[in-house]
Amino acid sequence: MKKVFAILVTAFSVMSASQVRVTVPRRHYMAHDKIDVEILNGGSNDVTLCVEFGYTSFADYSSNGEATPTPVYIQQKIGHAWKNLVDGPDIGSAIAPLVLRSGESQSYPFRVSTRGTVRLGVLYFVGSSGHSCADRKGPRRAVSRHFEIE
Repeated sequence: MKKVFAILVTAFSVMSASQVRVTVPRRHYMAHDKIDVEILNGGSNDVTLCVEFGYTSFADYSSNGEATPTPVYIQQKIGHAWKNLVDGPDIGSAIAPLVLRSGESQSYPFRVSTRGTVRLGVLYFVGSSGHSCADRKGPRRAVSRHFEIE
């Protein structure tokens, strides 16, 4: 009984210590559907995200792109591993820091053209430093639950 209690306390402590949460509203999407990802600062400290302002999403292959600034990267499950699909700025994009205060959240809509099991991640820094994102070292990472794109 003590062992089970210790495991539950440890698991709860790890879950409650999460500074940043990445959530998506649904478990299934179609390719090119708009996905509204929410990034929530659930901790007691400010956090800094690096938002890319050059990312473009497409409603379909024949449409013009729409600007979708985002701090997230996209990973697809291939076999037993997660592989990055979008993980950095495009040529000509700009990256700027965004501070989320404790309890604040920010939503970012975008579209994904791939199919399969994916998840979203965000790198963040504890604190609200005025440094540029390029100067920052040692980010923390938060990932969403996985979801399906058909």
